[in-house]
Amino acid sequence: MKYRREYSRSAHRVVYGEHTFRSKLEAQWAVFMDALSIKYDYEPYSFLLDEGIGYCPDFWLPNYDSFLEIKPAGALAEREMEKALLWVEFNGDLVILEGFPIRKGHSLIGTNTRPVFTRDSIRWGECPRCRTIVLSDNGEPNCNCFDLEELEDMFSGASPEVDFTKTTRLKEAYRIARKHSFTTRNRVLPLQTLMDFC
Repeated sequence: MKYRREYSRSAHRVVYGEHTFRSKLEAQWAVFMDALSIKYDYEPYSFLLDEGIGYCPDFWLPNYDSFLEIKPAGALAEREMEKALLWVEFNGDLVILEGFPIRKGHSLIGTNTRPVFTRDSIRWGECPRCRTIVLSDNGEPNCNCFDLEELEDMFSGASPEVDFTKTTRLKEAYRIARKHSFTTRNRVLPLQTLMDFC
């Protein structure tokens, strides 16, 4: 059974691309993902959870097999957490992105349908070798470009540390999303496309 939540009266709806987002914050994350060519679906599913509680995650990332929930920084209320934990129990991973851009990490609620809560450890990252964008623990790439020994050396300080979360392309995607004016429906071009023109 599906449940459709009402638009929040306090949030300002924003039109971007083919979607009307419930808030500028959600639209900024859509711009960020477009800039990085991350495929997403906006609110593709809504579910009736236990005790008639409705829940509709903001984004589905098919290439990451994850749902995203967007919340203003510091606004993750106890009731929202309860809904998120119920979601995980029946539907799998849920990553909560708090604010934009992030100051710390994001929250992962659940893994393999087991409700767990990991705060501030999930981050966007980029492999400097193959340029794969990841959403993982501390932004570490899972593309196998680095062997385990290299990663251990980087994080132990034995070799120069690479910050996978602060690459030029990620920083530029954050900048584009933060500065986007939403005056037209036009979606932003992926950064790779923009770089090809230079």
